[in-house]
Amino acid sequence: HHMVPRPPVPPPGANEEIPDDFDWDLIT
Repeated sequence: HHMVPRPPVPPPGANEEIPDDFDWDLIT
């Protein structure tokens, strides 16, 4: 899993703490 830059604001409905293995690819 490649690391991707995290957006300044979490996705709607997301918790403040986002798992390190969260697939940003799904929303980016």
